[in-house]
Amino acid sequence: GVAVLVEGSFLVKKPLSRDSAMWEWDWTRVQTHLDLTIFVEGPAPGKKPREDPDEEATRRVRRDASVILAFKAGQKEQEKGSLGFIPTRVRVLALQAPWLLAVGLNPSFQKTLELETLQVGGVNRAARKTLSCGGKGQHVALAANRLGEGSAKVAHFLGGEEGKFIHQALLDKGIQQETVWTDDATRTCTTLLDGTSRAVTEIIEPSYTVSQTKVEELAVLAVKAANESTTRAVALCGTFPPGVNGSVYAQVAEAVQNSTLLLLDGVKGVEEVLETGRVDVLKINADELLALTGIEDPDAAARDVFARLLPRPSALLAITRGARPSSLYHRHAEEGRER
Repeated sequence: GVAVLVEGSFLVKKPLSRDSAMWEWDWTRVQTHLDLTIFVEGPAPGKKPREDPDEEATRRVRRDASVILAFKAGQKEQEKGSLGFIPTRVRVLALQAPWLLAVGLNPSFQKTLELETLQVGGVNRAARKTLSCGGKGQHVALAANRLGEGSAKVAHFLGGEEGKFIHQALLDKGIQQETVWTDDATRTCTTLLDGTSRAVTEIIEPSYTVSQTKVEELAVLAVKAANESTTRAVALCGTFPPGVNGSVYAQVAEAVQNSTLLLLDGVKGVEEVLETGRVDVLKINADELLALTGIEDPDAAARDVFARLLPRPSALLAITRGARPSSLYHRHAEEGRER
């Protein structure tokens, strides 16, 4: 099925009054996100029916449908589904097939606490709390989704109530997911914002170990998603939880089509994926560039990366420096660098 927003009415039974033993039926408005297979019978208003309908396919889809909508006198009427539910609006959230696959193997449940002043060693009472979805791959998908709803898909491990929150948060944005559910909860990342100094403190929980069976299951899903005909770019993002190594990234890199853009955001445990020679864009920070090459001069370090690790003619190297200006290198830039 696809992510669908359903809005309508539901018939519920409630007492006439607080102390009454009498009951009445009342229509209650509901709005929810569901995974549904929608079968539309008959032409939509203003549309002509097909002249050569596939009767066998129609019967098969109708049999497996979660909800059947029939257009009668311009109105949508439910013929199958939750009894007493009349949908008045059905909107598909993913209007296009995802063109970007973000592989984010170490997501986090993000909790942000805003404090007037952080008192180290004292009692701190937060003025505000915000819950959100964390993780490099998840953030890449959220950013890409701003370019077009339904444009991104995420492959990741999730677990516990924290994982359910992340899954629903992405689903609400129309982001499809290839999810392997683990027995342990997804890690929590707590951010403390000091309102006085504007300093930011991060507290990151350790991730639980992922079993080899789960790792292999995720690798199969990621490789399959990377090979979808609609996938034009794959982003391999971030670190690995315990039990996972760079072989998952390498399997995806070796499986993608030659025309698919492959981005790698990370430096720990990525030797195997870099050895494939398939990476088109490497995104790291200045400290990671020094650790990767041992060369302090950034231009010389960039040339070393291209020579050893990025053989593709159109490869790019993106270097971030926190709040300072970032750099984007490619082989043919003057002096090897463009800002």
